[in-house]
Amino acid sequence: MEELLNLHVSIAEIILIITLFVLIWQTWLLRKTIKSNTFQSIYDRYFDVDRILIDYPEFQKYVTREEVYEKIKDSSVEKLREKSFIELVLDLCELIYYQKKMGTYPAEITYIDRVLTNPHIKEYWKSVRGTYKSDFVKYVEKCLSEQEQRSENKTK
Repeated sequence: MEELLNLHVSIAEIILIITLFVLIWQTWLLRKTIKSNTFQSIYDRYFDVDRILIDYPEFQKYVTREEVYEKIKDSSVEKLREKSFIELVLDLCELIYYQKKMGTYPAEITYIDRVLTNPHIKEYWKSVRGTYKSDFVKYVEKCLSEQEQRSENKTK
């Protein structure tokens, strides 16, 4: 009888330990999901602002750093729209990069590679690279460097 009781206690202890591990794992998943959702929500608002700037480029003066605005204030509406659109595309690339880094982006990051082949994006990147986080800048610079190497290899 005592052996049977000890067996039940041992089984209960094993079930308790497994339950604790499952709760810890679920808590970790929940935190990861909340972090990802918060990140996505912030970027959604950021994209909304980018879209507004594409539609109403005159609003650049309200959200652009003063030294940058001084350089672009005399630009045509079309040039301001182009700038805003390219920023939207680069912001999307940054979102993809960080979601991949957090493990929430399901595919390889081929979109960024494709976008960076565009000469307009490459040129604009030179002027805004300092406004992005250093790890994203390093990633983009690595992509650009690899593209240059591939291009050089094709010409050989």
